[in-house]
Order: sequence, then C-alpha cells, then structure tokens
Amino acid sequence: MASKKFRSTSNKVTALLVWFFAFGTIAVNLAATRVSISVMIALIFIAAVAWLLFWRPSVLVDEVGIDVQNPLRKTRLDYADVQAVDGRFGLVLMHNDRRFTVWAVTGRDSAIAREIFHHWQRSRS
Repeated sequence: MASKKFRSTSNKVTALLVWFFAFGTIAVNLAATRVSISVMIALIFIAAVAWLLFWRPSVLVDEVGIDVQNPLRKTRLDYADVQAVDGRFGLVLMHNDRRFTVWAVTGRDSAIAREIFHHWQRSRS
C-alpha cells in the first residue's frame, strides 16, 4: 500500500479564505496613499496563524502506521501500538493510554476517519 496524506477540505477552504482576505487587504493598503505598517503586520500574523491552524495539520497513513501533524507537534504512531480509533466527531487515536486528537480530520471528514479506521483494522488482523 502506498502512503496517503489527508488534510481536511473545510480547513483548506478556511485557510484560503483567510489568506485571500489578508493579502487582498494588504494589497489595498499598499495601493492607498497612507500605508499602515501595524495593520499589515497584523494581517501577516493572521495569515501565519491560518497556515498553522488550518493548512499545516495533516495525517499520513502508510502500511506501518500513522504520522499525525498537528499545529505544533508531529507524532508517529505504529498500528501495533494504537489501541483504539474513534471517528465520531473527528479523529481520536488511543495510544498507550494517551489520546491523540487529529486536527486534520474534522467532524465533516467522516470518510477520512473511516478510511484510517479500516487501515488500522487491516493492520491488526
């Protein structure tokens, strides 16, 4: 099985909308006669936060395990060490009595959660 990378569609759309607003406002600000540096810095900060919270989170599934990339932490979980997979309201992985909430799979992405659950089930049999 080849590795597959998942990223929430709603998160991608949200990030693109925030970037469009931020960079559009920066362009309008640059075209104006009075340029406000503080506004541009704030908009660049908002764009960076949108990248961190909405674009960066991802899940990479391969034949051995799952790589979870959340906003500030990357974690590698082998299928053998994952005790449970919960996909009701997003994706939560139980690993050695710790819960890993996967930011890349939201409640709307139930198909992604099901696919990851099936990969996990197949690896356990």
